[in-house]
Amino acid sequence: MHDLDLSFNRVPSSITLTQRETMHPHSLSLPSLAHPLDSWAEAKPWVTTLHTILAAKDMDARCGRQLPGLFAEAGLQDVRIKRYVHAHTHSDAYRDVEKRYAVHHRDSIGAHMPDLIRKLGMGQDVVSKEEIEEAAEGARKNNEDWETGSGFCWFYVVCGRKAME
Repeated sequence: MHDLDLSFNRVPSSITLTQRETMHPHSLSLPSLAHPLDSWAEAKPWVTTLHTILAAKDMDARCGRQLPGLFAEAGLQDVRIKRYVHAHTHSDAYRDVEKRYAVHHRDSIGAHMPDLIRKLGMGQDVVSKEEIEEAAEGARKNNEDWETGSGFCWFYVVCGRKAME
């Protein structure tokens, strides 16, 4: 599952080898799901507006982070969580596969995000048209600044097994 959370994470401008290693796919464990990389979060107003629009339509872009707890509540055992970087921008800190995905994101998801925000904003009365346009512009600028940006979010892979009777 994809997890935009309420912010994008950012790659520090001068990244150490240890910091680079923390960006590689890594396992998390319940209950905390904490990881050093999580301190690199940067609030983006357009993402906050997007989440408000999604919530007005009963959608949750943070479902990836919530899955492990839901699995545990459902009685699944041995819940395992692996998290992968979903690169939005270029960074030398990324591995080759993440750099290639960042190009794909820029040309596909990122290029269409302003229109997606506008379409999601239709038919709801929580976010004003002006806020929707500001969010669409923020998303456009974020994609335009691809070479100099540093954004990423997470993909979560969560699995567990049914308890033996």
